[in-house]
Amino acid sequence: MATSNVRDYAAIVREDAVEAAPGAISHAPVPFHTPAVGEDEIAEVVATLRSGWLTTGSRAAALEEQFAGVIGARHALAVSSATAGLHLALRAAGLGPGDEAIVPTFTFTATAEAVLYCGARPVLADVDPVTGNLQVEEVVRRLGSRTRAVVPVHLGGLPCDVDAILPPETCQRLAHVKRSWDPDDLIRANHSVALATA
Repeated sequence: MATSNVRDYAAIVREDAVEAAPGAISHAPVPFHTPAVGEDEIAEVVATLRSGWLTTGSRAAALEEQFAGVIGARHALAVSSATAGLHLALRAAGLGPGDEAIVPTFTFTATAEAVLYCGARPVLADVDPVTGNLQVEEVVRRLGSRTRAVVPVHLGGLPCDVDAILPPETCQRLAHVKRSWDPDDLIRANHSVALATA
């Protein structure tokens, strides 16, 4: 269901852009996705509330274990927000003072804030006016010797073309950049991180 909504949203945005005059920005309302919440989800929330453990405990541990199994990782850590998760991912990758990370101009402030939390400098790259996702040319133009991460945002559930943003040949050409995502296995959340090695 969510995938069809992503495709529908992309089609609406593109149709709107085509109808607008060249160079004009569409002012059509952004459609919102209605979450699919069924009885199973409701029962899980109620069971969590009744357990007395809202942020930790056996249910959180079970979620972490299941999630790690789904993505093929040894460990997973449940956090309170996407901001916390992005901060931990960037820290775990070694992003720190003196480093730069490319982030989109159209995003929630937490995308750049997570970079700042690591002591690194966010470098803004412009987005495509139709999709709202990072423009490939803008990312390439901003890649530098201090670039250690590219943080594309999958805006409104519309996935970025991560292969186009940082293709393998670019990673091979720039010795300090290493891809850390696999588009076929990527769990489409709000962020992907292309991390770099020093």
